Amino acid sequence: MKIAIVSSSDSGGAGIAALRLHKALMSNGVDSSMLCLHKESNTPKVYEYKKPILTKVIDHLPFIPYKQNNYKKYYKALSECYECVSFPEAIYDISKHPLIQETDIVNLHWVGSVLDYTRFFRNVSKPIVWTLHDMNPFMGIAHYCGDRDVNTQFAELEEQIRELKSKYVCQHPNLSAINLCQWMKSYSEESEAFANRTHTIIPNSIDTNVFRAYDKKDARIDLNLPLDKPILLFVSQSVENRRKGFDLLQDALKNLHRDCVLLVVGEANEVLKSIDNCQFVGTINDEQRMAMLYAAADAFILPSREDNLPNTMVESLCCGTPVISFSNGGMRDHIRTFENGVLVEQMNSDSLLEGIHLFLDNIQKFDRDGISVRAHSMFSPELQAKRYMDFFSSIKG
Repeated sequence: MKIAIVSSSDSGGAGIAALRLHKALMSNGVDSSMLCLHKESNTPKVYEYKKPILTKVIDHLPFIPYKQNNYKKYYKALSECYECVSFPEAIYDISKHPLIQETDIVNLHWVGSVLDYTRFFRNVSKPIVWTLHDMNPFMGIAHYCGDRDVNTQFAELEEQIRELKSKYVCQHPNLSAINLCQWMKSYSEESEAFANRTHTIIPNSIDTNVFRAYDKKDARIDLNLPLDKPILLFVSQSVENRRKGFDLLQDALKNLHRDCVLLVVGEANEVLKSIDNCQFVGTINDEQRMAMLYAAADAFILPSREDNLPNTMVESLCCGTPVISFSNGGMRDHIRTFENGVLVEQMNSDSLLEGIHLFLDNIQKFDRDGISVRAHSMFSPELQAKRYMDFFSSIKG
């Protein structure tokens, strides 16, 4: 069975998850290929979509169709208001690519700016399995409910695009959805585009040879970090992104009068610099070094207001590092208070602060080796590949 994985990129959160799936399938003997618009990795059988020369020329002209559609006048405002903006049009047609033509099953992932809904769902008759990394496939402009709900000025446009996308998705006779967690599954099952489709839950996998339990003291010595203080880890890809909840963490830390260190992966900024005992390590692209940072930390803080199944949570648990998080999304599926972290029920800074205190007061109770072993049993590449192939076989018949 040939599988064609389609992703906007092989980098970024969803792109990395798709790439890890591709590697897992290949490692388990599956004929998998990956097609993306932006390719950064050197992984075998990952192909970058080559835009036709005419498309490249048209792309730089002011009158190209997809820029002269009904959305053009909104684009600047949308980009300023939304975390991410993507439309159901593209000037190229990936349905004609040899990988799509020759495959048995198409596995879509995050395909913003890649998929032309009109042509793709009309031209591709093969079974399509859509791995939902966010809500955009069954929403309009927005990728999460929070963006939609706070941008009511675009409600009419949001609904217009949602109906357009649903129209074309619903036309495909054999389309199924893979969800990363129960939270996303509940939304996709209730959506117009994916109602009455087959749904299942398969979490992302992780390289368990890299993300595994390491000795915390050795990791701190290697990274030149304090040996005698609790270390809380935070990843700050974008502190301005309201969905990621940094503002709630910032308010909580103002009142955390404990002698501990906040270790930040990401670029330093003025907001973070104002926090006492904050140490920056910069942007990390090396998985082995990232694993050592998880190992050095006592806990990883994930204050997202909405999230599907963050790679960072999976990585942290596989390294045996407890996660402090709000009770939403994929975190609700996997975090158990006093077992592998602290799940905070109320989404506000005071409750988050209580959760951090609860963890620090019980820091010795967490079995890091046990956390890692359990996480490996849930997020291993071998298990993910088997689950995908079983699902592919069930829908192909």
